[in-house]
Amino acid sequence: MRYLLSIVAAFAFLAPLPAADLYVAPEGDDANPGTRDKPLATLTAARDAVRKLRGATAQPAGPITIHLAGGRYFIDRTVEFDQRDGGSEGAEVVYRALPGHKPVLIGGREIKNFVPHKGKVLKADLAKQGWAKPAFRQLLCDSVRQVQARYPNYDPADPVAGGWAYVDGAGKPMYGDRPEDSPRHLVYKPQDQRTWADPSQGEVFTFARYNWWNNIIAIISDDRARRTLTLGKSASYAIRPGDRYYVQGLLEELDTPGEWHLDRKTATLYYWPVGPIEQCRLAAPAVNTILRARGASHLVFQGLTLECSEESPIVLRDCSDCRVAACTIRQAGWYNGSGVSVEGRSTRCGVVGCDIGYVGSNGVTLHG
Repeated sequence: MRYLLSIVAAFAFLAPLPAADLYVAPEGDDANPGTRDKPLATLTAARDAVRKLRGATAQPAGPITIHLAGGRYFIDRTVEFDQRDGGSEGAEVVYRALPGHKPVLIGGREIKNFVPHKGKVLKADLAKQGWAKPAFRQLLCDSVRQVQARYPNYDPADPVAGGWAYVDGAGKPMYGDRPEDSPRHLVYKPQDQRTWADPSQGEVFTFARYNWWNNIIAIISDDRARRTLTLGKSASYAIRPGDRYYVQGLLEELDTPGEWHLDRKTATLYYWPVGPIEQCRLAAPAVNTILRARGASHLVFQGLTLECSEESPIVLRDCSDCRVAACTIRQAGWYNGSGVSVEGRSTRCGVVGCDIGYVGSNGVTLHG
């Protein structure tokens, strides 16, 4: 009899653990229980519900799946995961799109209430919309990144080679350095001289002569007599005649549909919409990262769309056996951001079958 009880106990131990399901929807309520007919509203509430399901032992009763209904989820504070939020082998915690749905996680806030400014340019008071000190570098209209006001204007017909100005001076061999070359001074051509009330509001986007590296650097001053811009710090390489560049971030250059300018001092956004402003859902980043996991295991993000963050939308740090699968990651990271960043002592983590585009630097980065 004693042996029979041991066999029964062994089979009970090997039996699959019961699974649990939670549901989230944009029209949900975090006071709801998270059922299909009474979903939660936010990922943060879903994460906290997972912690309650696991209980004080931090051991899942079985696999837990969080189903996200379609729609737009505005996230203005990074959703943080840690060792309490993952699962175990055979009992993963999965955040995934509900079948047939397309949930979009937006790492920012919606911007509304525009009024006329000048001509077709509109403006919005961001302080009245909850932005204390706005400093975002991106603006999205219906999930499409808009262009900062710039000179020369962006050329959509030739986005790679068009829309550039070129440093003045006689060309020199690519690898022939000159003592007068400077990484902090840019000499512009006479036809590229502009009139700006405050040049220090702008910045230069420049490519060195090698064409494999670019810099975005704030302007300190504009010496109009010498046609020279002085930059706030040194570029990675000397700025030489023939190098391509453009200037962005100055209100005077807002002269084309789709361009925008943020006045950080007054918390005012200026924008020339590409169509009726009522038909454009505008959003700007409020977070650097949308989903960040530290020390989690067996945590999965599947079938989600992420956009509108200043840096990498997903960061896995010191994680194990975590996956980002079948996700769409776009319009994120204004300069150095990647689609997914795997950092620290992470092991056996995967980025599988994702569509990653229009990110600031890389698709996926691995930092050992």
